[in-house]
Amino acid sequence: MDQVNYWENVMTKRASGEASAPAPTPAPVSTPAPAPSHDDAEPEPAEDSNQAEREAEAKAAAEKAAEDKAAAEKAAADKRAAEEKAAADNAAAEKAAAAQAAAEKEKAAEAKALAAQKLAAAKAIAEKEAAEKAAAEKAAAEKAAAEKAAAAQAARPVPQVQPVEVKPLNQDDFDLNLASERKDAILRIGRPATKQAADLTDPSVIDAYCRIRNDRDPLAWFVLGYAPGSQTKIVVIALGETGFEEMKASLPEDAVYIYINFRFGDTQRSKFIFMTYVPDTLNALKKSRVVGHRPAVEKLLKYMTLQWHVLDKSEMIRETLEKKLLAAGGANYSVQESNKGDFSSYKQATKEFYQETDKATQLTGVVYQQGPLTVTPMDISGRSMVAAQSEFRANTKDLNAK
Repeated sequence: MDQVNYWENVMTKRASGEASAPAPTPAPVSTPAPAPSHDDAEPEPAEDSNQAEREAEAKAAAEKAAEDKAAAEKAAADKRAAEEKAAADNAAAEKAAAAQAAAEKEKAAEAKALAAQKLAAAKAIAEKEAAEKAAAEKAAAEKAAAEKAAAAQAARPVPQVQPVEVKPLNQDDFDLNLASERKDAILRIGRPATKQAADLTDPSVIDAYCRIRNDRDPLAWFVLGYAPGSQTKIVVIALGETGFEEMKASLPEDAVYIYINFRFGDTQRSKFIFMTYVPDTLNALKKSRVVGHRPAVEKLLKYMTLQWHVLDKSEMIRETLEKKLLAAGGANYSVQESNKGDFSSYKQATKEFYQETDKATQLTGVVYQQGPLTVTPMDISGRSMVAAQSEFRANTKDLNAK
């Protein structure tokens, strides 16, 4: 029985988790000697019965221990499962927290972007309002300035532009080439196509043009303006022989067209300049009228090196015009600007050379045909034809020659 009690204690301690102590050595059981039987009968199996009970108890204890072990393993498995579940729940919670943090961060970024967009929109609206305000103020200032200019223009006396009388051409200087050019200029003018077209048919215009184109005429410039009471009739209102400054001083405060034979440089090169002077104080109607009539005036004048449109007399500076001519002409043949050489005797030498050449080719003793010519030889453009010197000399006879 002591051994049975021992194993029960062992199984109980194992179930409760206590360490098992070494089993005590069982004390030897003294077996009483069988009493001698007088009938020679076999003894009862008392020891086998105890052994079976012990084995049954041991088996029961082993099964209980196995059950306890299985229960302990199940409890450990349940504990591990609970821990794993707790870890998974923790990870899920951390993931959810991270997702929530990312969502909050994205939401904050969207809110920041929206705020920046609203700020930019507000700034754009403010800038637009400021620009509109500035434009309105500028328009109001321009309107006030225009009204002030209009009032000043209305208060200013209207310039009375009077046509001038152009001296007729000197018939001694009038040759066939000039006559042809006069005819060509008249054809270029023609008649006004409409009532609003420029009318250049006044004789003074043609006379002034032919005079300034004649190298032997001292006329240096003339100014074209509108006849009093007319918006289309163009006449000569000023002309002169001295030069640029005289022309500038003669200009009225009205829209005019200027044609000048401008001489400049040490060689006194001659260049024809076409200018329009339209004061900025004039109203829009007069300015637009010049724009419409200018092509007709250009067509009449035809020959020009430079065109210059001026809005104020302060812009009319001789040095400025010379620079424009040099820029338009390309090469600069001025002695002062080229090699700084001394060409004082160049003109005199050239003059003497051509005088000697004229003496060698001068014809004397020529007898001309009396009476009007029946035929005047002319080329296809209407200019008179002139024979060469050699042919002319071959067909003449010097009456003084012996």
